[in-house]
Amino acid sequence: MFFLEDQFIFSASDLAVSVDCNFQSLFLLDVKLGRRPAAENARDEMLERTAILGDVHEHNVLEELVQAYGDYDPAQGTGVKQFHDRPTMTPEGLRTAHEQTMQVLRNGADVIFQATFFDGSFIGFADFLVRQPDGSWAVWDTKLARHARVSALLQVAAYADQMIAEGIKVSAKTTLVLGDGTHSVHRVDEVLPVFQAQRARFLSMIQQHRNSSEPVAWNSDLMRICGRCDYCAEQAQATRDVLLVAGMSMVQREKLRKRGVSTIDQLAALEAPPESSLARIIDQAQMQLGLGRVDGEVQGVSFRVKSSQTISRLPAPDTGDIFFDFEGDPLYQDRADGSWGLEYLFGVIEHDTGEPVFKPFWAHSRAEERQAFLDFIGYVQQRRQPVSEHEDLPLRRLRKERPAQALAGAHRG
Repeated sequence: MFFLEDQFIFSASDLAVSVDCNFQSLFLLDVKLGRRPAAENARDEMLERTAILGDVHEHNVLEELVQAYGDYDPAQGTGVKQFHDRPTMTPEGLRTAHEQTMQVLRNGADVIFQATFFDGSFIGFADFLVRQPDGSWAVWDTKLARHARVSALLQVAAYADQMIAEGIKVSAKTTLVLGDGTHSVHRVDEVLPVFQAQRARFLSMIQQHRNSSEPVAWNSDLMRICGRCDYCAEQAQATRDVLLVAGMSMVQREKLRKRGVSTIDQLAALEAPPESSLARIIDQAQMQLGLGRVDGEVQGVSFRVKSSQTISRLPAPDTGDIFFDFEGDPLYQDRADGSWGLEYLFGVIEHDTGEPVFKPFWAHSRAEERQAFLDFIGYVQQRRQPVSEHEDLPLRRLRKERPAQALAGAHRG
């Protein structure tokens, strides 16, 4: 979101943020209005990597469409028309880019790449507009995700809405080209009303906040918060919100606030019937504050091992134990079959000599992943053999971080 000559401009992405978290939307609006400084969020390397892979995915789809339809021929009204340069971010520049898109839509093409939509308030850049046999235009959007998300559906609905407003015939179906290559097809008449309703709520919220003179208040019960984003996390820390309690849900938070309980300290001071859901979150809050109780007395403990938990069944430590963990990259994509995800490290820590020794099994490809798994299993089998054929010693045990079924799942056959 931004302002052009005092005109509020928003995108489908801004709308998606608001659907998830009103507080984040209004915080960002306050920054644009000069009511508060911009937040200094930590760099998200995973998000940056995702953006790069998203661009690669988009251009792979573009290449496929160019191969299918050819380059743009304005005389024939065929091929793929590509708008690579972003328009000048001025009212005039955006209107010009919008009119160029409308001209191609009316004069003909098979595909339009990076079409610009601007109606004076909404701005958007559609990945692909694909002409259908009946002359209508279908909105296609590329998403690295492997399933459709609300934010993506709001985007395609927004572009369809823009074309309908211009009298352009829109296909009854819209398509998300997902990261695994599958096409997730949705009916426009199902997603468009949702977009229009959310847009109305969003613009009303924005206007009401602009009419006020104060920055958005975190403790307002009149807006929706997600409790997960960086903006919510910062406020939760600053106000000691009950969201600091591990496992706290938004539903539980709302119930507590209705009782006048908004901080972790207030929650820890409550009493509740034993074994109730409220008693469990009170107990958690007390332990996080070092106020854990044993036999009814405050002991200053910050953890407790319950007899019902699996960790209590572990045998006593042994020098032959190993600690195992494996790490995966969900953004790895195999070039051969397009499958995602790679378990790139099977890591082990040994304690045979009393000092921890790290032993890694690395993988940089699907074949190496398989070999690393087999090498790790062979390593474990070797360690479980008795030290000597003539000694009746207990087998060395494997202590791992993840359950056996997760370990088996790392092997892809």
